[in-house]
Amino acid sequence: NSVHMVSRSRARLAWSTHYVGDLRAVNNGLLDTYQLKSLDGLLEASVEDLMLQRSGRKIDVMLPWDAAPYAQQEQEQEFEMSLEETDEDNFSLREGYDYVIRCLGFTFDFDIFHKSGSPCPSARQSKYPSIKATYESSTVPDLFFAGTNTHSLDFRQSAGGFIHGFRYTVKALHRLLEWRYHRVQWPSSKHQVR
Repeated sequence: NSVHMVSRSRARLAWSTHYVGDLRAVNNGLLDTYQLKSLDGLLEASVEDLMLQRSGRKIDVMLPWDAAPYAQQEQEQEFEMSLEETDEDNFSLREGYDYVIRCLGFTFDFDIFHKSGSPCPSARQSKYPSIKATYESSTVPDLFFAGTNTHSLDFRQSAGGFIHGFRYTVKALHRLLEWRYHRVQWPSSKHQVR
């Protein structure tokens, strides 16, 4: 009946930032219900600090400040007693979840390359390989990248990391390779200047 989202940073809205990688209006129903104090909720915390523990059919999500009471029996009893003494306890994570969905992004797998020909990470965005403006690796000659892997060139500035953006960058890469290896010129037309 409820959705809780944990995010390491504040949600950025695409209509405000003009970046297609941020939250699009068509998908912000969760934010709507959260802002209107419905059942859904947001928690801005580091996902690296969360612990998941199965208890029966539910999955408990424990935050760093919850871990100590679970680790030591005496502290756990004191923790439960303090909950019974207060009417202000309304922490929604306490009931457990049926499902936990991880959407943590990606990092480029540099391990697929032999060490002698492995590209290096981009200095601007380490989750992407370091490339030149021609989509060629900056450290390995004749190794080219396409699709989302080229987003280090236009990260948070353009749509190069998304299908509606990289379909054009892939087309540009194709034309660059045709020129470089086959001397096929880019399509062009000449116009007289008046």
